[in-house]
Amino acid sequence: MMPFFFGRSEAPLFGVYEAPARLPANWAAVLCQPVGREYFYAHRACRLLARRLSKAGVHVLRFDYSGTGDSAGELDGLSATLWIDDVRYAVDELKDLSGMTSVALVGVRFGAALAAEAASGRDDVSSLILWDPLAAPAGRLAGSPDPTIPPDFLDHLREAVDDPGKLRLPPTRVLHTSSRASCPPELLSRAVEEVWCPGPEAWSSQDDFGSPGVPVDALDRIVAWLTGK
Repeated sequence: MMPFFFGRSEAPLFGVYEAPARLPANWAAVLCQPVGREYFYAHRACRLLARRLSKAGVHVLRFDYSGTGDSAGELDGLSATLWIDDVRYAVDELKDLSGMTSVALVGVRFGAALAAEAASGRDDVSSLILWDPLAAPAGRLAGSPDPTIPPDFLDHLREAVDDPGKLRLPPTRVLHTSSRASCPPELLSRAVEEVWCPGPEAWSSQDDFGSPGVPVDALDRIVAWLTGK
């Protein structure tokens, strides 16, 4: 595990790179985590997913978006565009670290929306995994209870729901999966039924020992699908 900073020199991003535990390594994956409160609840699951992917022979990079976690920046002035660019910086960084020509994006909750947008128009994103993606139906985006969600991204989601084609999912392999059970592939805008849905229990609760829950079955599905095993 190698923690480091990358990206913009004036406002670097904090990342953690996990090299594949065995060779040959045929895959590379960037983990796009949730934001706000769900970042905390999903952190343990993302860390364990990175470890499992590494053991399966995958180069893995997880990182904090600008103004969050250990990355530079302030909440004031954040935008969805900035966070989408962060994902693209992470893709470029992992390609340099791994020597791979393409990577997969694994987006959790709000990170799934960012991953889908960041992959748009790129030919170096080989696979896209949308894990418990956050979306909303038309007319339900009056606001967000979480102050770390940039208002302009809510506007973007509103437009995307009215016209799902605006999400521009790339022509790559796409897995839409849930913490509860495997789901058939579908557009991001049809993923949930409520605006800022709390999501599966794993992202909104703790276990009896005070730790965020981990949907182990979902981890296994993602590793198996990405590596073809």
